[in-house]
Amino acid sequence: MTSNQINTSVKQQNKYQIYKNYQVYQESILIKLLLPYCDVVFGKPSKRTTTTLQFLNIKELKFKNYSINITEYIERRCKEIIEMERRKGVKEKTSLRRYENNKFTECLHLLMDILNEFGYFFNTTKSQGKNGIAKSETIQQIFYNGSFMFNREQVELFGKNYYISLFQSINENSNLVITNNSFSFH
Repeated sequence: MTSNQINTSVKQQNKYQIYKNYQVYQESILIKLLLPYCDVVFGKPSKRTTTTLQFLNIKELKFKNYSINITEYIERRCKEIIEMERRKGVKEKTSLRRYENNKFTECLHLLMDILNEFGYFFNTTKSQGKNGIAKSETIQQIFYNGSFMFNREQVELFGKNYYISLFQSINENSNLVITNNSFSFH
């Protein structure tokens, strides 16, 4: 292996880590924005990551008059995606490999969709996988009722700070429930 190949591999790994960690920061900021409207129930993740930050395992969102079982919703959506990929000719092995990434992506999409109902708007960039299959959105800006709130750098900064608080709390309590506004930005 040449030094150029090693440098390229390190750059790709760092690019991957940066992307995955930013997904975690997005999730954290979306959770924070949801707290005035609902309680969030977390569970311990089934797997531990070693190269990137741990994605938070949201089990349920409890609103005043109803709740959303996030685990069931994500599972159903991912099965729909696997079925759609199968119809498009994607190998089953490939679909199953994408399953974990689809879980993260679908969770982020769901949180953004819910926040849209409360007046939030997200300026995003979309990435598309092979054959137009896997689409994910990366938040560039967040608006609330037409007013600017956060840019990408702020999402990363506040998301990172909030993630640290959440992750510590989840590690201390495997079935943590965060209630309305029980955490604040630092």
